[in-house]
Amino acid sequence: ASQLDISTNTNTLTTAGKLTIDGGTLTATSGNIDANGNVSISSGTLTAPGSTKTFAIAGNFAHSGGTFTHSSGTVTWDTTTTATISGDTTFNNFSCTTPGKQITFTAGTNQTMGGTLTLTGSSTSNVALRSSTAAVKSWTMTVASAQAVQLVDVQNSEVAGADITCYSCTNSGGNDDGDASPHWIFQNLSISIPQMGKTVDQSPTVIGIAPAGAS
Repeated sequence: ASQLDISTNTNTLTTAGKLTIDGGTLTATSGNIDANGNVSISSGTLTAPGSTKTFAIAGNFAHSGGTFTHSSGTVTWDTTTTATISGDTTFNNFSCTTPGKQITFTAGTNQTMGGTLTLTGSSTSNVALRSSTAAVKSWTMTVASAQAVQLVDVQNSEVAGADITCYSCTNSGGNDDGDASPHWIFQNLSISIPQMGKTVDQSPTVIGIAPAGAS
């Protein structure tokens, strides 16, 4: 089987088409990967870039066999191209901060995040998390510790491991927010202005007045 190690000189592997691991090994612990297409692991081993490096994927991520080693790094889904994640995978950090990005998870799969889950859209264009089917709670996101994301549109998902709190998000239904913890928690952020006549009101309160230089 073929072997490629881009770690020796901390190189960057950039692919325009499909990056396929099928019986060989790709080692990128000290390198970077910029996958502008799809990534597929059917056999063999993909050792991902480490914690100080980057691993960006624009398209799909298919893990039907072989080994994915996360190397304590971060996998980032970039561009607004819709991406599908299939197969069960354990990631370290999982990130998408591209407004309008849709990530579709194949029904029945479980994606595990051992580190930090970062999902941030915008107020006009959420990051969308979808299932490949319309069945409720049909895909699972497992997190090692409680996580917080924002401006995300979630549908047909369930959570394992610990709670995921989703601030200013869209609950598109079919999620496990009505179940016992661990589950999705949807909360809207708001700012309340104190009423007139209260200790702290709409106008600032001057505590004291002193000339410049006074102590």
